[in-house]
Amino acid sequence: MIRRLLLAVSVGQLTVGLFLFTSGTVNAAPGVGQKCAIAKINAVKAKYACLTAQSVKAILGKTPNTAACANAFSKAFARAEAAAGKRGGSCLTMGDVAAIEQRVDANESSTAVLLGGLCTAAADVSLEGQIMGISAPELTVGTTTIATDSQTVYAGDGDPKSLADLHAGDLVAVCANKQADGSILAVSITRLPPAQ
Repeated sequence: MIRRLLLAVSVGQLTVGLFLFTSGTVNAAPGVGQKCAIAKINAVKAKYACLTAQSVKAILGKTPNTAACANAFSKAFARAEAAAGKRGGSCLTMGDVAAIEQRVDANESSTAVLLGGLCTAAADVSLEGQIMGISAPELTVGTTTIATDSQTVYAGDGDPKSLADLHAGDLVAVCANKQADGSILAVSITRLPPAQ
């Protein structure tokens, strides 16, 4: 008998869901792939905690050290994948550290904007202003053109989920990274409440 168990873990705004396949009862011991997934979910949780602590430092005017968060996260993912290999198996997903880390960074950055009015060190450009125009996948905030992609996280007033939920005239806070070609790519876009 095969049973499927859906495991969903919410950490911040990121929900990680995995299908766990077990033989026999639901109480069966987790397999190699499942143990790896658990280790990776714990790494996500630890990175959120680390980035949150660094955001608190920044709010207090201290120097954050997000590099330590990134290093610990990468090492935890590598350990999880190596441990699965030593046990003669593999993780349910492999080589996904960069993709998961980008989502964690974007979500934490968005949360930091909502709570503290600032971007984390994961973003090297931050600006706040009115959306002057939108021509997907780009928007113009003030006089700055900002690109978006499938990894851009949206948050804030009205709970926007995509660029389509934003409109000219909206006030936004943008955390972004400058690209090699000089363009600016949004990590997160947070719609601010309308000015009163």
